[in-house]
Amino acid sequence: MTDQPVHDRLNKEQLAQQLGMSARTIDNLVRRNELPPGVRMGRQCYWSRTVVDRFTERAFAAQENWTPLKSRRG
Repeated sequence: MTDQPVHDRLNKEQLAQQLGMSARTIDNLVRRNELPPGVRMGRQCYWSRTVVDRFTERAFAAQENWTPLKSRRG
C-alpha cells in the first residue's frame, strides 16, 4: 500500500474552494452519488486530488463533446 502525501488530499472546505462550490454543495453531490464520499480521518473527511481531477474531467466531457445543432435557415 502506498501512502498518499498529505498535500494530495483536500478536506471538504478545500475541495469546495477548489471547485468553486459551497461545502453544502459538496454534501449534495455526495448524496446524489455524483462525487464519491470522503475518507474519514478523525473528524475530517478528505478527497484525493485524483478524485477531483476525475470529477472535473467528467463534468467537462459533455461540453467538450458538444456539437452545434444544424442551422434551420437556408
